[in-house]
Amino acid sequence: AHKESLERDNYNKCAVIRVYPCSTGLMESELDKVIGCDFKRIPDVLTRLNAHKESLERDNYNKCAVIRVYPCSTGLMESELDKVIGCDFKRIPDVLTRLNAHKESLENKLQGTAGVSMQPSEATWYNAVHEARRALDELSKLKERCNTTSLQSGDETLMRLVMKYQPLVTEVNQLQNIVAYMNWIVRAQQISSKIEVAMKAPSIDKHTVDLYLELVSMTAKLKDSQCRNLKHYVIETTHYWKQKLDDKMSNDFLALIKLLKWPMTASSRDHVISVWESVQEEMTQLMMLMIKMEQQDSPHMMTSQGEIPSLHDPVMLLLQQLAKPLKKRFCYHFSGSKKTNSLLKPEWYLSQVLAWIRDHSLFLEEKIQPLLDVAGVTVDVRVEFIRCLLQDVDEKLRHDLSSLADNEVATAHTIDELLSFERELRSSLSYGPPLPSCMGVLMEQKTFHKWITLEKKYIVERLTAFTSSPTAWDLQYSEVIDVDISKVTVCAEQLMSLMASITDRYKLLYSLPHQLDFTSVQLELLIEFHQDLMDASIRETQMSGRQAAYLNTALYIAMVMTEWGEQTFFLELHHCKEQLKHLIISGAHYSYSELSLATDSVGIAMLTGTLFDDVIRLFTQLADSIVNSMASHILNTWKAKCVQYRNLKWQNLPSSSDCVSMELSSVACDLLVSLRQQLQFLDTFVSQSACKKIWPIILAGLDSLMISEVILMCHFSEGGGAQLHYDITRNLVPLLAQHTGLRSSQVMMRSQEACRLLTLLPGSAKLLKELLGPVRQSRSDEDSYDVAMTSLADMNIYNLTPNDAHQILSKRLLPE
Repeated sequence: AHKESLERDNYNKCAVIRVYPCSTGLMESELDKVIGCDFKRIPDVLTRLNAHKESLERDNYNKCAVIRVYPCSTGLMESELDKVIGCDFKRIPDVLTRLNAHKESLENKLQGTAGVSMQPSEATWYNAVHEARRALDELSKLKERCNTTSLQSGDETLMRLVMKYQPLVTEVNQLQNIVAYMNWIVRAQQISSKIEVAMKAPSIDKHTVDLYLELVSMTAKLKDSQCRNLKHYVIETTHYWKQKLDDKMSNDFLALIKLLKWPMTASSRDHVISVWESVQEEMTQLMMLMIKMEQQDSPHMMTSQGEIPSLHDPVMLLLQQLAKPLKKRFCYHFSGSKKTNSLLKPEWYLSQVLAWIRDHSLFLEEKIQPLLDVAGVTVDVRVEFIRCLLQDVDEKLRHDLSSLADNEVATAHTIDELLSFERELRSSLSYGPPLPSCMGVLMEQKTFHKWITLEKKYIVERLTAFTSSPTAWDLQYSEVIDVDISKVTVCAEQLMSLMASITDRYKLLYSLPHQLDFTSVQLELLIEFHQDLMDASIRETQMSGRQAAYLNTALYIAMVMTEWGEQTFFLELHHCKEQLKHLIISGAHYSYSELSLATDSVGIAMLTGTLFDDVIRLFTQLADSIVNSMASHILNTWKAKCVQYRNLKWQNLPSSSDCVSMELSSVACDLLVSLRQQLQFLDTFVSQSACKKIWPIILAGLDSLMISEVILMCHFSEGGGAQLHYDITRNLVPLLAQHTGLRSSQVMMRSQEACRLLTLLPGSAKLLKELLGPVRQSRSDEDSYDVAMTSLADMNIYNLTPNDAHQILSKRLLPE
């Protein structure tokens, strides 16, 4: 009957599905599963069925059952309902009227009582759904019967049941979707109404927050929904009440901290502690609610684990409200036309922020931090409070530096004050790296280029000033010259102080490549100073105090740079520099952040050399050049004075047995006095490290000159050998040992052994000379050479070769 009534009006709109018994695989229960409420899938099912139909029509056409699927008369599927209603819920009554009218028609068909009019109310609507579900239950029972009994080709009764209930089931499923859609809307409106009522209360309670969290939960459940308008409505409703609740709780919180006379000062701290007891319970409850809301909305702000937040990342609401009064004061005093807003006085607002941090740190740690710990929030409240204040400082600095682009003095002063501010944060307030700070302002390309240009200009001015000073080459610690082993000059100390101050300034930057740019400035400074020092040392031809000052300065700088190069900070920079070189050579693309992250302990351990190797090599070479010059001057003076000493008639001097006691020869006095003055000069004005370089050169030179210019140039009688032995071993050697710090046996060793040969007993001297003669003539005879060396060793002679020993013995006048 239902089919005939519809066929007359809508016959051409129907879709024909031929269900072939036991052959298509799409019987009643399976067809319900395949199509369900998704009528978009009907064309695909029709295609499959019609294809199978054509193959069977030839053999079994008369056995098929025909099911006509009529289009939904309401035209309101779930997705279509979403489009019809959208966010305009004023249209819901009209939609309900249409749905109720259709429901009445269904009830008439299900109950056989058509023509009964019903009022459009929520109760009748649910009754219709109930009747539809009852019909669906009957259909399920029929499906069970189909599963237990095989469908015979002539079972026309079952086919009629299928045809009767299929359209009804489809429309019931549509109504179920509509009910679910309306339930979401109704629940969201119910929660909104309850929150609206709760907002009229004097304060927010836990129940209100729970209602809001239910809205948040609904938003999460609708995340993957295709009902865009419904989802948009719930999301907007949630955002609306979040803003309202935040405003309400913020106002309540500000009212409470106002009772504490917040913000605090050093003088009001006692008052805050006394009032805290009276508002602690109410404030604790309010803070817990604020935290509970944010734990659901922004869980990433409730933990300090993971990545460190940037300076301008959002701060949790609780800390925003604690910092809000201070931010207002900062804006009032340091913006606009206030006298305190001076571009030339950045220290005013920087020092004020430091004072605020000091005044509030103790209260935050003792009163607020425990509450966050109880709530499971692993955020350092003091650190987040500082970060909140630094956001305003950062914006202020950016504005001021852009306004001071043409004022170098004011720009340099602002940078200095920012560096002092950063240093104070890290040292006194324990807000160190890697926590976000305002140093990012200085690392912006334009500002950084300006800063490094100002640094170069300042360095050149300072270098010129202290190198041209009349006291530049005086000893820095002249009052303690006896203990100042480095003999540091004023110029060298000022240069290293300048280098250290530059390092302290750029060390505050958290980017290794930016720090590396500053080390290039330092290296340029040292290379320029080295060139000036080398030019000055070349002009100084004589050994003098100025030359000694140049030597001490070069060695001191090389020593300090060696120590710096081994520090972890400079090793990291050296590693970064090597990475940069490798990337440039390979032509690879890179960024500063990649270079910074690549620095690790393994890479540092594999480094060779240091960042300052080139500079150390330059200053060491300069020091070696000055050392050689000074040593040459001393040796040349000695050589010149040796002429008179060499001309002494050594072969005519009386035997030592004829003298009561040995005395220093008169000619040797002037020689030793001159040498002693020069050695004392070295001890007084040359650093200990420089003396260690110059002593070996002087000792080797004197030893060689004594043999070549005196011993091998003269002939010695027994008395002459004894006198030479006395002059060297009792006067020259002790003098050298005193200044060099060596033992007497380590000084002038070849000359002392030569004197030993010249004072041998005549018989022993003859025998040794005869033994060494063949060795001198035939140097290829290894056996004779070994015998000669053994004989010399027996006489404690280890530094003279057999040839040298034979030559020296040849200069001795032996009796026939």
